[in-house]
Amino acid sequence: KNLESKVLKRTYELEQLASELRDASEAKSRFLANISHEIRTPMTSIIGYADGIMLGDIKPHERNHAISVILQNSRHVLGLINDILDMSKIEASRL
Repeated sequence: KNLESKVLKRTYELEQLASELRDASEAKSRFLANISHEIRTPMTSIIGYADGIMLGDIKPHERNHAISVILQNSRHVLGLINDILDMSKIEASRL
């Protein structure tokens, strides 16, 4: 009887752990989907403005604005990457 209750208790604990792992995996998937959008959007702007400057499509009087957008979006992407790296370090220390 004692062995049976231990097995039941351990089974319950393992089921709880499996549920927590599924939840964590789903949260990570949602995070990655969101962060990919957060990176892709400013990168598209950076590439578009840089191409426009290089190809001469952006007029000289518009270049300062284009460069400002490139710098702002570059800093935003760098901040996101730093956040991802920080989260990765935190996650690695938990393992």
